[in-house]
Amino acid sequence: MLNKIISLLLIFLAVQGIFGEQCLDDQWPPKPERAVPTYVVNLDDPPMERWNQVATAFKSEPAMADTLPAPYGDEMKGISQATGLPLGEIVLYNIFYEASALCTSMVAQDQYGNVFHVRNLDFGVFVGWDMSNNTWILTEKLRTLIAQINFTRNGEVLYKTTTFAGFIGVLTGLKPNAFSVSVNSRTSFDGGYAGLIEWIFNINRNQSFITFAIRDMLTKAESFDVVVNYLSETELLAPCYYIVGGPKPKQVSDYCFSYAP
Repeated sequence: MLNKIISLLLIFLAVQGIFGEQCLDDQWPPKPERAVPTYVVNLDDPPMERWNQVATAFKSEPAMADTLPAPYGDEMKGISQATGLPLGEIVLYNIFYEASALCTSMVAQDQYGNVFHVRNLDFGVFVGWDMSNNTWILTEKLRTLIAQINFTRNGEVLYKTTTFAGFIGVLTGLKPNAFSVSVNSRTSFDGGYAGLIEWIFNINRNQSFITFAIRDMLTKAESFDVVVNYLSETELLAPCYYIVGGPKPKQVSDYCFSYAP
């Protein structure tokens, strides 16, 4: 355990030495080359067809397995060939923890009462370091998959999300003039595995997957108060933090869910 702590400390000190502390301003609007594309997911379409536009737009991106450090990408391809499972599923099983850890978000208010919900997705941390670009390798690859999704119904935007192409849940969402929500990782003893095991073996399937619960909430809830009540009553598979912002000044709530088998 001590060796792990020392290793993480050395990594932190090395990265801190490269970058140091800095304050960034004038970052909005983003430069054209860093602008995030926007797509529409029409909830009136059959589920099998809703993501066709996004999938088509990103199908030319390199397969994630091809971007992973050797020999891990080839090992995943071998498992895929031996089991017949899609390669994408194998990759997902191998990176899901890294792709969900260390997320941070906050709600702030300016002197005029305007509410800002901001988020930092620390994706890809500790999965290989790119010495030439001074960043995490997986983070570079995931950045090319970032997309803004407008979910529509009856021709109108129902809610908006910032996500990764191919990811159908919601980590960060906004329902115009109603509320905003973000999910943040939370560490606990069971790490969420207890809930997942109960789901797989059909011991308890009354629990909800975290990012699917947010999407359900964005689809159904109409106000800040309804969202807060929904989150307090929904049983989840894994521990997490939710942060909810409303359209009115000082309208913010955070909710901590701890899995309790």
